[in-house]
Parts: sequence; C-alpha cells; structure tokens
Amino acid sequence: MAFGESAFLSQDSKIRFYNAIAVQESLVLQINKADFMKVVLTQEKKSLNEKLAFLRQIPTFNTMGMPRSKLNHFLMHSFQVTRIKSNVLFKEGD
Repeated sequence: MAFGESAFLSQDSKIRFYNAIAVQESLVLQINKADFMKVVLTQEKKSLNEKLAFLRQIPTFNTMGMPRSKLNHFLMHSFQVTRIKSNVLFKEGD
C-alpha cells in the first residue's frame, strides 16, 4: 500500500485508505493523478532536453548524426555519477 505521490506512481490499483493526522497547524495541498503526472512528465522532459543539449556539445554525439530517438534511448540507459576531484575513474587493467 502507498500514500501520497507513491500511490500515483505505484502500478498497484488497489484503493488506499490511510489516516494522516496533523500534529500542528498545517497547509495541505491536493492534486489529482492526471495533473501530478503532467508535472512529473514535464520535469522529466525538461531534464531530458537539458541532457540532450549537453550531449550535442560533445563532437562525437554531434557529428554522428545520431537521431534524437537513439540519443533518448542512450540517455534512458545511462546514469549520472558524481566523482570527487582526484578520484580514479577507471584504472588500467580493471
């Protein structure tokens, strides 16, 4: 069972009943699933477009003539890794 945004993202279509008790005066916002998904998809599209723009700055991706659909596929199967300065990214022989 899920509550909040996790209920929207869950594939489980069971009805959810939960109590939420405010322990202090609170502002509660309500959004329906369709509007929530629009917001999420808009943010995902914006993020994807930013990543595509970054890739297009790299000569290999810019000159290969790779169609947007293939770049999208590439991005969907990649992930961002943050490395600390001076850490070894790849070691010869590994």
